[in-house]
Amino acid sequence: MDAAPSRTLAGVVRMAFPIQLEILLLLSLPLLVVAALVASCLLFLRGAARRWTLSAVGLAVGAAAVILWYHLAGPGRYAEFEDLQARFQAMPGVTLLDAAGHEELLFEIDGFTIDAEGRGEISFGELSRGSFERAERIPLTSIGGHQVIVVQEGYIGVYRADTKEPVRSTGYGYGIDVGPEGPFARFFPFALDNVQSVLDRYEEICSVLASWPMQPEYATFQDEQGTRYFYALKDPSSDEDWIHPSELK
Repeated sequence: MDAAPSRTLAGVVRMAFPIQLEILLLLSLPLLVVAALVASCLLFLRGAARRWTLSAVGLAVGAAAVILWYHLAGPGRYAEFEDLQARFQAMPGVTLLDAAGHEELLFEIDGFTIDAEGRGEISFGELSRGSFERAERIPLTSIGGHQVIVVQEGYIGVYRADTKEPVRSTGYGYGIDVGPEGPFARFFPFALDNVQSVLDRYEEICSVLASWPMQPEYATFQDEQGTRYFYALKDPSSDEDWIHPSELK
């Protein structure tokens, strides 16, 4: 089965058939279970009690079905994604260059790229409506031509399948969380708690990142939870993938 396509600003792609089929199945299964339970209860009800029960259950099931349809297959599926695009487009001096997401059970937002008042491009990771007000986490993928590569070692959200206990693991990716609760907030002597604050501090953020090492060199720190971060700027002239710090000589 082919993967469902992504949805981007340049080319909007609606849900593939497999996603629609999964949603219909997920909607129908709980409703069938409820219907079976109601049918069992109705065997013991008569007269007005039976009619009132049928009416109440019908209204509840109908409302639940409408809500699920709205968020999974209806207009609500893309509501936040489209609202975030509109917010960027309404910001003075900002040009929205790209917006991307992918299809899962819910539509997942991947990120946005903007031109900041002609100063340069900024790419954000997954944002929400709260990212334009006050947010604890602001995922920043690149800014002013600086793209950060990060490797994490520690308890980073991986759990044993049998016991659900956290296990130490290694992960890597592009981008940093500069929000107040993000691990890289420590590098910025000012608050970055929404999209506008990143625009306002554009030059200062670029100045901080410009002082970081460029791959294959790297720097490191450990957070309060014991997770170690290795970070560097990606060399724009190199096509090399990130090499884990333990493999570097």
